[in-house]
Amino acid sequence: MGLSVANFIIENASGQAVRQDIEACFLALQGLNAESGSDLGDSQTVQGMLFLRSDTKELKIKKSTSGFTTVGNIDQPNLGLLPKTGGTLTGQLLADDAGTAAAPALGFDTDTDTGLFRSAANELAVSTGGTERWTFLSDGSLSTHNTGIGNLTNRGASFYVNGDNFNGLSLVKNQYNWGTPLFVQLLNATSSSHGGPAYNTTNFPGGYRNILEIQWNTGTSGTGTALGGIAVNGTTTNYATSSDYRLKENAVNISDGITRLKTLKPYRFNWKSDSSKTVDGFFAHEVTAVPEAIIGTKDQVEPADDDMRGVKKGDPVYQSIDESKLVPLIVAALQEAVVKIETLETKVAALEGS
Repeated sequence: MGLSVANFIIENASGQAVRQDIEACFLALQGLNAESGSDLGDSQTVQGMLFLRSDTKELKIKKSTSGFTTVGNIDQPNLGLLPKTGGTLTGQLLADDAGTAAAPALGFDTDTDTGLFRSAANELAVSTGGTERWTFLSDGSLSTHNTGIGNLTNRGASFYVNGDNFNGLSLVKNQYNWGTPLFVQLLNATSSSHGGPAYNTTNFPGGYRNILEIQWNTGTSGTGTALGGIAVNGTTTNYATSSDYRLKENAVNISDGITRLKTLKPYRFNWKSDSSKTVDGFFAHEVTAVPEAIIGTKDQVEPADDDMRGVKKGDPVYQSIDESKLVPLIVAALQEAVVKIETLETKVAALEGS
């Protein structure tokens, strides 16, 4: 039942009229001033007054200004509100978009300057100790704000991406006058602390420990086959590729080492990016004696734009060379030359002794 008098004022009237006004006021109070179809007008209410919309079952409270603030639905448990002890939120949770690094919109009661906040339109930021540390930008990229990774206590921590739309990771250093783009440090290399394996020369001859392992996996999950990696000891770094005999078959001796070696054309040249230095090397497309040493095709260009790699269609795709793959040919050619030299030495000795 709605109010039949304005502002609960009992008008000065005859006994019956006064009784009717009093009854209307009590009925309004009893039903929380219930009204269907619309909220009560400001002239019928005072601030802090409770009001029930009987058609929507919404309990409201009068604001100090015009209108009401909705408290909840009387037919739902806990008025449809999430209890302090926790529960399931079925609707959208909207946080204050005015949050800052010092006062994030989603924080903690005993650590109010740590949490999540909206740093800009379509951006989500993480702050700790009142400082913005990580920001997910509107294009999906992640800005770290010069934040490093401190003392990792979980030795199994990893960054794992598995999806058809994932093309790779891009590491870009924006400060050109200090530091290195990628810094790798092996902690506790000679100890078994934190539950890890102790330093030993059985599994790691020469005292080497892996800091990077490259695997080949033809499936979509699980562990692949190790093909190479980077290992370090207390003095040097080892760059290794797989070479185990158990991975190979159809092995024959190289019998044309000198012939193939003679096709190589070493040059002295300078790179266009640094004309002050003259170096030794090859032109990749001319190294036909060991084709597996070459990656790419002569005069190849990019087939399409690739924003992640920062290239455009038609940009050159430069060939590269793994000169270590020339070593077997060089060794074979040298061995053939040694045989020839020893043969000649034998003949010369025979002639000199005759």
